[in-house]
Amino acid sequence: MLILIAGITGNIGRACAAHALSAGHHVRGLGRNPDRLPDTTSAKLESFVKSTSYYDVAALDKACAGGVDAVICAYGPSPELALDGQLMLLRAAERAGIKRFHGASWNLNWSGLGLGFVESYDAYVSFARAAELSSCIKPLYTFVGVLADTFFAVPGAGALEDPNSAFWVRGEDGGRKFNVYGDGTEEIDFCVEADGGAFAVELVTMEGAEKGGFYRFTSDKITLKSVKETYERLKGTEVGWQQSYTVPQIEGAVMGMRQQAVEQGKVGESWKQWAPFTYGLYMLKKDDNPTRLDSLPTVDFPNVKKTSVEEYIKARPNI
Repeated sequence: MLILIAGITGNIGRACAAHALSAGHHVRGLGRNPDRLPDTTSAKLESFVKSTSYYDVAALDKACAGGVDAVICAYGPSPELALDGQLMLLRAAERAGIKRFHGASWNLNWSGLGLGFVESYDAYVSFARAAELSSCIKPLYTFVGVLADTFFAVPGAGALEDPNSAFWVRGEDGGRKFNVYGDGTEEIDFCVEADGGAFAVELVTMEGAEKGGFYRFTSDKITLKSVKETYERLKGTEVGWQQSYTVPQIEGAVMGMRQQAVEQGKVGESWKQWAPFTYGLYMLKKDDNPTRLDSLPTVDFPNVKKTSVEEYIKARPNI
């Protein structure tokens, strides 16, 4: 198949491209800066369509033309990209007659959320609803829990890299510690980017992909305590353990910040202040949590690896 990957230069986009190429598919990239791709990937692409912005209609139409069989949208998490950008890409796919479309997701499960529960997911929820109501294309979505690089606060990987809100903190002295939210025993769905990208490629190319739907995929299930124990065993060094907030405390803090922003009419300017805490809250919350993945279907693809957290740590000496 010829697969268009929009946002191919991002973390998930690169993972999707690597798997698609290894599986024998042809890959076309869409993005603003082709130089961000590794040379080993660039050399294998069918083509790269350079766009000036997410609303570059000429580039979108060019990217979708010429026999594209499937689209994977790997746009980053900004509201503009998640809603406006995806809708414009979806319309270009419609004009080209494409039926297979994987929407930007790789999140906690927002498929049953209303607006205002997790502000960082509101644009995704709105896109999915708009597509359902107005498009002949039925998108696919993959929910994964927390991405590995986000969890381990790899620079550029997401909202949890800020030392003030991160779980995993790299000290200036080379030490490592956990900022502990909850009690450390809450089970967390964990997904390595390469695995999640591979699953999306297999999903969008499988028989019946044009029917769309919400799916789950996880590489491993972890707790903060199990990661601490695994890291210490592998590295022979102690991981600090700083108790920060209980789940009820996080919930109270988020509600307080949100309510204050609503009263002041400043939600748009303020939501990013509590977004990492909201994300962490729903990762950890055991009861009354609509973002859990358990209720969603999955598919077992034989060529999609499930990388354990132990394997992930072994492969990354600087984590």
